Amino acid sequence: MKNPLAHILVLATSVTGVFAQHRTSYAQYMFNGLLLNPAYAGSHDALNLTALYRNQWAGIEGAPKAISFTAHSPLKKQKMSVGLTVENEETGLFNHSHALAIYSYRIKLKNSHLAFGLQAGVDSRSFNRDQLRIRDTDDPLYAQQATRTTVFTAGTGLYFYAARFYAGAAVPALTGVTGSPLIQVHGGGLLPVSADLIIKPSFLVRHLENSPLYTNVSVTTYYREIFGFGAGYSHNSSWLVYADLKLNDQLSFGYAHERALGPIAGFNSGSHEVMLRYLFRYRITAINPRYF
Repeated sequence: MKNPLAHILVLATSVTGVFAQHRTSYAQYMFNGLLLNPAYAGSHDALNLTALYRNQWAGIEGAPKAISFTAHSPLKKQKMSVGLTVENEETGLFNHSHALAIYSYRIKLKNSHLAFGLQAGVDSRSFNRDQLRIRDTDDPLYAQQATRTTVFTAGTGLYFYAARFYAGAAVPALTGVTGSPLIQVHGGGLLPVSADLIIKPSFLVRHLENSPLYTNVSVTTYYREIFGFGAGYSHNSSWLVYADLKLNDQLSFGYAHERALGPIAGFNSGSHEVMLRYLFRYRITAINPRYF
């Protein structure tokens, strides 16, 4: 630990994040829309399994570490899809996890789809007081052990996608939380440059009352549908670079490196994120399943 002040800042941030409408900000959100929006379920017209691990602000004791697993697939009736999201994040003495079952219904338009999504499950948050290193062991403030709160939560979303454009909006948690709900808007498109090159711009905006507006803009360049390299910027927060490699027709691997901006930048070596995605291609009618 280079500076005790950095540790205090991390803990203060984690208190706000854990007990408010917190969602992990994954650098590779553009490759897994289910983490943002339940209406995304089934949009690949195949069973999709994705795992993500994020180590944020490496080098700072107690900095956030998150892992997520998502699965989604259309049912035999292609208008309906189901999915599952499981996430866990640890930040210092705080732990936040949730498991959500997802349902979406798609309407086929002329050259596009419009989907409505619902998700529901449990949200669990805990504060492990027993792991505090304290000098005054008789202080009643620290007498309690780990505390955990588990509540039912539900959210909804809307998702539109065509051959070269997609956009969505979601409220991940309408119930089970205090205060105003988090609102997420995301989207992107495809810009063909040549037979071998395609550029994909993406954006994510998060709004929560009494919190700074979170905005991210990223641009990915694909070469022959095999390799993608991108860079992004989160306003007043961080910059990032990432790569997406198609190992075969079904398996893809992704890595992202993110560097924080502001006072905390000098106290860590950046954030690291690894993604593994497997797509069961049992249908061939998907609209650009490789890109979004």
